[in-house]
Amino acid sequence: MTKQEFNTEIAEEIRRQIADKTEIMLHSVSKNNGLVLDALTIMYPGTCAAPTMYLEPYYRDFLQGESIENLADRLLSDNGAYLLPEFTDPEELETFDKAEDRIRYRLVNYDMNREMLKNVPHIRFLDLAKIYCMIMEVDDGFASAIIRNSDLEDWNITLEELDRKAEKNMAEYEPARVEPLRELIRSISPGALRETEDEDIDPDTFGAALYVLSTKNRLFGASCLLYPGLMSDLASQFESGFFILPSSVHELLVLPDAGFFTRRDLECMVSEINTTQVERIDILSNHVYYYSRMSDSLTL
Repeated sequence: MTKQEFNTEIAEEIRRQIADKTEIMLHSVSKNNGLVLDALTIMYPGTCAAPTMYLEPYYRDFLQGESIENLADRLLSDNGAYLLPEFTDPEELETFDKAEDRIRYRLVNYDMNREMLKNVPHIRFLDLAKIYCMIMEVDDGFASAIIRNSDLEDWNITLEELDRKAEKNMAEYEPARVEPLRELIRSISPGALRETEDEDIDPDTFGAALYVLSTKNRLFGASCLLYPGLMSDLASQFESGFFILPSSVHELLVLPDAGFFTRRDLECMVSEINTTQVERIDILSNHVYYYSRMSDSLTL
């Protein structure tokens, strides 16, 4: 059975199991870095919001022999466990004054998201783009929706106004978190540095010098790259400039510059990890950034 046939079959099985008035929608969802995922949404009567259930994991289990009936049961159970907040007013998020406290920003790769960025308000930063989203708390974390150009038109606001509100909310609700990281190379890519030109690099020393930079909830923590004054504060703490390795859209790795590493060495490692360890949807960049303490600037 092809993936498309599976999608149709499981949607039909869910229709057989639940009320006729429930709306079941199959659709494709464009995600970060050009990834397009097959999804299913179950909209129950009287609700104005519903979680998006991605079908790829269920299709993998089908190929391993699980029946459509059991998978439909599981999907319904998973859908019921992933509850979105109830809105008494379906238009609650349609005005800026009601939605503004939910607004955040995140960083994505510019080149990998060119198509998406045509319809999304954004600000270019190095090889990245700063985009905006609305977040909602759910039972096991957060759900989010990317803000589009049409939203700015509906809200009658400018990109500058949107950016100011996102900056304020990030500072208030998403504080940066910096922690030392031990045993990094052994845990995620033991042989990465051995492939660089410098055979004298000690992985233990390298791992002990690294720090993880992210937000408090570790979601889209690469946004910390833009936090005002944070880079300068880190340089003062390290008493040196430092490299920033884009581990993923969720976190950055910070390496104080002790003169042992070159940008080329580190970019080889980042590219290797992105290729072998990081899901496409989570890749931020293959480039390594450098913060100069003397010039107070971040460069590629």
